[in-house]
Amino acid sequence: MSTERTAFVADSTLGLSPQEALERKIYLLPQQVIIEGQSYRDYLEMTPDQVIQAQLAGKKVSTSQILAVDLEVLYRKLLEKFDRIVSVHVSSKLSGTYATARKVAEEFGDRVKVIDGLTLNGGLSFVIEEVRHKLAAGVPWDRLEEAIAPLV
Repeated sequence: MSTERTAFVADSTLGLSPQEALERKIYLLPQQVIIEGQSYRDYLEMTPDQVIQAQLAGKKVSTSQILAVDLEVLYRKLLEKFDRIVSVHVSSKLSGTYATARKVAEEFGDRVKVIDGLTLNGGLSFVIEEVRHKLAAGVPWDRLEEAIAPLV
């Protein structure tokens, strides 16, 4: 299957800005950054520099998973342009993002594959590139998870 008709989605733990991700043809979903109890969408409502400044100022900073509604909206939008979506997320051992993505993906049937990256940051990029490679090599859509199983 060609990767041209497949959209790739990752959460902002990917470690790239939204523009850098788009340059690599990856659609980014923002994690939530929580500062002093107030929630902000990573990169959209809070920049990494603002997070660092809050930490330096001694404010309590934490993160939380993506919002299901953000994921649903993005999947719907992408499925208007693409046949399928591969959605790769931060390790399920570190976040509830993977579980949320799987639940949302159920609504779209086999058009959306959600993959537990079992890593974060640059590791997620590696998983996405391996998925692209497998699809370009002709791995069938219904065998994709099996084909990358040794990786993740």
